[in-house]
Amino acid sequence: DKIYDSLFGPSSYGRVVAQFAHPPANASPALPNSAYVGSYGNDYISDVQIIEQDGKLALQLGPKKMTYALKHWGRDVFLFYPELEVPELPSKLDVSIGVDGKATQLTIQDIVESGGDGVVQRVAPTP
Repeated sequence: DKIYDSLFGPSSYGRVVAQFAHPPANASPALPNSAYVGSYGNDYISDVQIIEQDGKLALQLGPKKMTYALKHWGRDVFLFYPELEVPELPSKLDVSIGVDGKATQLTIQDIVESGGDGVVQRVAPTP
């Protein structure tokens, strides 16, 4: 059906997929994983973790600890793929770094764009 496809089909998300198809040519490397690993939250999303698994970073969300591999995009920007129905659709994670070289805040763009409070503050390092 044309209406469904226009709302939920590839034409509705193709621009985002194309935008993140190739990382920037001059992308700066990420900081060491330890700079990002920790616990984050706010009143809207109380349980967000960046963890290290097999030497790579992953994002865990919610009480069920849904885990998503993080793909480095540029310096403190990562992509993850949370949509099971559309596995090629990335979501952007922006990380703010404090003066101590550690992450202080995460911005989960798809939550922000859908009207939620997708900006979470570091509450503790993850042991």
